[in-house]
Amino acid sequence: MNGYDFDETILKGNSVRRFFLYCWARLPYLFIYLPVLLAAVIFKRCLSSNAFYNMLTYFVKLVPNKEKFVRKYWDKHINKIQRWYLDQQRDDDIIISASPLYLVEEACNRIGARCIATPVDLKTSKVIGGNHCYGTQKPIFYRQQFGDAPLETFYSDSMSDEPMFKLAKRGYLVKGDKITLIYQDGVLLDKDKQVRVNG
Repeated sequence: MNGYDFDETILKGNSVRRFFLYCWARLPYLFIYLPVLLAAVIFKRCLSSNAFYNMLTYFVKLVPNKEKFVRKYWDKHINKIQRWYLDQQRDDDIIISASPLYLVEEACNRIGARCIATPVDLKTSKVIGGNHCYGTQKPIFYRQQFGDAPLETFYSDSMSDEPMFKLAKRGYLVKGDKITLIYQDGVLLDKDKQVRVNG
């Protein structure tokens, strides 16, 4: 199995930010939520990952017909999936994302990939179970669904996914369409041994 982060990895850009802008364009009253988003970005380093993501995604509570908005959003944005990913996609791919499950799962269903993401109650915008699927939590979420099933590769744009790089046989750092092998068998490769494989 191959594993992938979602935002800024197989998706160009960030799905939560784009979903907020999509909703704001159709629901102008969401401007009242801008100070909260700005505060989340400004004070990110002072916040726990759970608090940060709660602040980013709570606006959904103010959106009516949430499932319809999600579907319409992906009607417009599913073309942001990276070409390099579609070219190498396999039937057993797993997308593992910190973003809300209700948002990522719709995209994964459309491209035919399995999905692990942060479970969020759409009505309350609260995380179900209390933990975001982020950083050290990602391997926990993975094992809850797949046990000790080996992961051949993991691709991510961020070193916050180092726990997943260590879990996979090979870990790839993604910057746009530039992909570099940086982990092998759970070990960070020296810079002179890291291999650019694309871009």
